[in-house]
Amino acid sequence: MIQRAAKPFFLIGIAGILWFASWFQAAHDLWSASIVFLATTLLIFLYACWYWLSFRSLKLPLAPLVLSLLAASCLSALHAYDIDTTLLEIWGWFFSFCLFYLLLNV
Repeated sequence: MIQRAAKPFFLIGIAGILWFASWFQAAHDLWSASIVFLATTLLIFLYACWYWLSFRSLKLPLAPLVLSLLAASCLSALHAYDIDTTLLEIWGWFFSFCLFYLLLNV
């Protein structure tokens, strides 16, 4: 019962996040990015609880590539001119990959 109800919930949640991000300047403002990051964190937390209850397999294709891209971004942020904007973009990439893996596993 919970598995049938959970999949549309996560898909609607991801669609809502994408709609909000595209409607409000692609989440490049700090307030809209914070809302997108909060909603993504909430969905990932709920998926982790659902995953713990249902014992499903977790798919993480391209994980080493994604982690190396994020590590390179973090290392290049040390030499950035505008560190605040760079960190916001790194967080944007991080949460984009989190949404990708969430969509892939739902």
